Amino acid sequence: MLAYTRRETLELRRDPIRATLATIGSVILMFVMGYGLNIDIEDLTFAALDRDDTTISRDYILQIAGSRYFRKRIRSSTTRISIGACAAAN
Repeated sequence: MLAYTRRETLELRRDPIRATLATIGSVILMFVMGYGLNIDIEDLTFAALDRDDTTISRDYILQIAGSRYFRKRIRSSTTRISIGACAAAN
């Protein structure tokens, strides 16, 4: 590994344009990857089936719904309010 490092150092000393292009390319790539790509996941829809029907389970669903990652839609049935994107199956 040391021999490879020494060889590359000699090559970069002989050809400074190559070192400049490698440095500029790396800086451009860092900016593109850092600011150009957004991989944050937001506005996900979810469904929750609360068979436990306790205050703890309802609070848990409300905490998920209050997160910035999930979108909250309220659909009411005849007796309960479902929080999340619940698709009704026909």
